Amino acid sequence: MSPRFKGKKKIPSVSKTAPSLPVLHPHAAGIDIGAREIYVAVPPDHDPKPVRAFATFTADLHALRDWLKTCGVTSVAMESTGVYWIPLFQILEAAGIEVCFARIEDMPYREGVFDLAVCTDVLEHVFDLHLSCTRLLAAVKPGGLVFVRVPYREDLSGYLATTCPYRYVHLRTFDEHGLRLLFERVFGCAVLETHLAGYMPYQNRLRVPAPFLGGQAVLPRVLSILRTLREEWHARLVRALYLPIEINAVIQTPGRPRLRPAEAGAEPGESRSGA
Repeated sequence: MSPRFKGKKKIPSVSKTAPSLPVLHPHAAGIDIGAREIYVAVPPDHDPKPVRAFATFTADLHALRDWLKTCGVTSVAMESTGVYWIPLFQILEAAGIEVCFARIEDMPYREGVFDLAVCTDVLEHVFDLHLSCTRLLAAVKPGGLVFVRVPYREDLSGYLATTCPYRYVHLRTFDEHGLRLLFERVFGCAVLETHLAGYMPYQNRLRVPAPFLGGQAVLPRVLSILRTLREEWHARLVRALYLPIEINAVIQTPGRPRLRPAEAGAEPGESRSGA
């Protein structure tokens, strides 16, 4: 928790009653795709454990497909950001499951329909950050909550290398100050909490260079030995030496965000309905 809010603010509870909406696709599933894990949710009456996590290896993707088929799922909705979705898309399409893609810029929801929105591993990929945040916040009720997870102080130079196999992966990175400037100054929200996570002993995440330890060669071996001796010491040392991989934020919406004239497709003073 950010020290600024520790002991001062309490995250408000969201409504426990969902709006009554018609079920258009009773055998649909939702998929959240990450680089290392994929989360899948089927309707609660289709399986005793309707939300499951799968790794991203080929065998795991086949297991995911088989589980969806067992649950009677005929269509899925999943993000198409980055490239991690492509192998799963090919496997599901070959299995006869309809795949519907979702882009945050084109979300079809009416304004103020959700109490809570979760946006993980998305904002670093989008072309238009302002429009994406506008669409996301507009779908949440005034005073609702948005959970955001983005990379923390990532080195983006690797994506410029000619050997990088992906055309678009991460286009930007974030830190505590950048998130607060974006959501508080630009959109008038309140950032209630920030939490750093994902401490891994990667060479490019070292807080300071460590040539005296042999850098990439010696330091990981030292940490590996320490982990076998005392797990708690290992965790503390990794946090001290390495930057976290991601930052999570809890954001409260103030009201309905408004599009800039250029994004709304109208000049200042013009109405979109008059087009």
